Amino acid sequence: MLLTTSTTTVRNPSELQRRIGGPRIRALVPYVVLLISCLVTGAVAVHESVTTRTRARIRFNNAVEDARSLITNTVDTHIALLRGTDGFLATKTHVNRAAFDKFVGALELPEHYKAIQGIGFSKLVHSADIPALEMQMKREGVSWFHVWPKEASPERQAIIYFSPLTANSHAALGYDMASEATRQSAMNRARDTGMPVASGRVVLVLTIQGKRQVGFLVFVPFYNKPAETLKTVQERRKALVGFVYSVFRSHDFFSQTLAAGTVGDLDISVYDLSKSGKRLELYDSATRRHFKQPQYRPLFQTTQSLEVAGSVWQIQFRTTPDFDAGVVSGRESGIVLVGLALSILLFYLTGSLVKAEALAEQIAASLKRSEQAVREANERIAGILQSITDAFVSVDSTWRIVYVNERAAQIASGSANGVLGRLVWDVYPEILGTNLERMLRTAMERKSQFTLEFCNDQTMQWLEVRCYPGSGGLSVYLTDITDRKREEQQLEERYQEEHRVSVTLQHALLATDPQYPGGIVIEPYYKPAFREAFVGGDFYDIFEPSEGRMAIVIGDVAGKGVNAAVRTATAKNALRALAYEDSSPASVLTRLNRVINREMQEGFVTAFYGVLDLQIQEFVFANAGHEPPLWLIPDRDEVLEIERPGTVLGVDPEAVYQQSRIELAPGHKLFFYTDGITEARCGVDFFGVERLKALLLEHRFEDARQIVTAITDEILSYSEGKLHDDVAALLLSILT
Repeated sequence: MLLTTSTTTVRNPSELQRRIGGPRIRALVPYVVLLISCLVTGAVAVHESVTTRTRARIRFNNAVEDARSLITNTVDTHIALLRGTDGFLATKTHVNRAAFDKFVGALELPEHYKAIQGIGFSKLVHSADIPALEMQMKREGVSWFHVWPKEASPERQAIIYFSPLTANSHAALGYDMASEATRQSAMNRARDTGMPVASGRVVLVLTIQGKRQVGFLVFVPFYNKPAETLKTVQERRKALVGFVYSVFRSHDFFSQTLAAGTVGDLDISVYDLSKSGKRLELYDSATRRHFKQPQYRPLFQTTQSLEVAGSVWQIQFRTTPDFDAGVVSGRESGIVLVGLALSILLFYLTGSLVKAEALAEQIAASLKRSEQAVREANERIAGILQSITDAFVSVDSTWRIVYVNERAAQIASGSANGVLGRLVWDVYPEILGTNLERMLRTAMERKSQFTLEFCNDQTMQWLEVRCYPGSGGLSVYLTDITDRKREEQQLEERYQEEHRVSVTLQHALLATDPQYPGGIVIEPYYKPAFREAFVGGDFYDIFEPSEGRMAIVIGDVAGKGVNAAVRTATAKNALRALAYEDSSPASVLTRLNRVINREMQEGFVTAFYGVLDLQIQEFVFANAGHEPPLWLIPDRDEVLEIERPGTVLGVDPEAVYQQSRIELAPGHKLFFYTDGITEARCGVDFFGVERLKALLLEHRFEDARQIVTAITDEILSYSEGKLHDDVAALLLSILT
């Protein structure tokens, strides 16, 4: 509101006294004005401080979630590497140190997985077999190998392979990990559950320049038969051969993992809670920063628990002095200083008016000076409002315009003087009946502020409207955002065009031969994980490689987007070409593996390929690291996993695949799927294979489409519609 004043001719002091009031009341006026001005200044400064603190809290929460996701995703990635190593060992009848080093070397751990120290394999060995093991390892070139420490335990877990093997890590070979309680506890849990398990905090055997480091290990059990066939704890213990494991130095793991996120302004401490409820420190970023301030109280902090491969980590997040310094905005200080200056000025002016009682001449002179000061203040305020690029309109409680700048008058196609005193609805009729009118009336009634985007349907001009209530009306700022909205529309149109290309490409990748021979029904399904990744790496294919035979393929290519689609097309088309000239699924996958190793520069592929002989209903198949299909036999109320271990495609160019065969009968069904189904999440829990088997049994007498619909509906319900990976599936049903 602009300041106004006027001059009055005072004939005698008694008349002035009657107009202003008694002496005691006049003496209080400057202090009341000062109090009100200070309160207003404080309110504005507090509002600015609260807004700044709220933004900082949001940034802190986002950084916390980013750190949790980075840790979880990194651990999941390394567990996938261990599972791949487990699959490699399962495909080999005999593995020596050179073969193990070659496989792990192909993973390029130092280049792509810097947080991991290496991958090793420990073997269960009885005391009586230790001399034979030591001789075998020495024949493989490990001249210094011996099982240590020497203990009387009948069963030892000796490290026989570790890659990459460096000068610092070779000393770990032969170490009996069962000799240390924390490692043994983790290995026992992994052995009995068949799942990856992370140990608690341990002192690592591997050293860096002679210094012992703390860290943790992740164990994946390796059995002498497929883990899925081991149903009880006793069976798993009996079948145990050893463990595939990885070693992580805590400091390196967390510092390198968190460096990829937006957590640089946070202090993060990680504690292991898995040992008798005690907090054992795994990592403290304050040590990395080389400072600790015991008396420092962070602005924000939180402590959260995170379950990682069967272990519980407690993570404490704290803001740093650098973060907190950014929250303290200089605007609050500026507001306070300017407000106090204005308050003191008003106090001085009011005091000057009170003192003018004694001398009328001094009052007149003071009033003239005050009038000049007010006029200059009005000119400055008017100049500021006129110079801003936003349109500004001020209305009183009766909706009449009390002030507009030239930009607001231009929007109304008039002049500033021509709209003053008029109703805002008459000057801007285009807002009548719109959401903007409703919001303005609500703001006037409730004394509330709001911000919204409004489009003038007549001029197609977009405005951002910000409304702030005052004691006698509303102040409204209007910013022209037409260019920004036009750019957003262009971006949306560009996305829609790319999306149409993606849809066409995805449909081409999932296209299959539409005609199926009599006696079988094949029901396919595909759903991407999220809108931006419509083109994914999951694929399937159905075709006739020769008369009387039906081929079925399902696979998953690492990655997303167009690059993954190109690799998917390469794998799918190459497999088709090989299948037309080779009748053996194992031979086709072996040759396809060489093609992928030669043609693809990065990534790997999982694939399951089988051929159904329509005459004798025999299904011959081979597997390259893909989820095993489920075999539903309705009359036996049984669901089996048709498992045939095999290395994923694109890792080992010398890999050779084996094939198996089963005989199908009328009523039998085979369900092929990708890991997007079993790894659908509800919180931290996976959907899993057992729930999938139960669904197949529950709907075993329904037709193929009904079964697929029931499964996919259940997956979407379980994950609350938020898939973390693409889902592809095929259901083969034998009718006659």
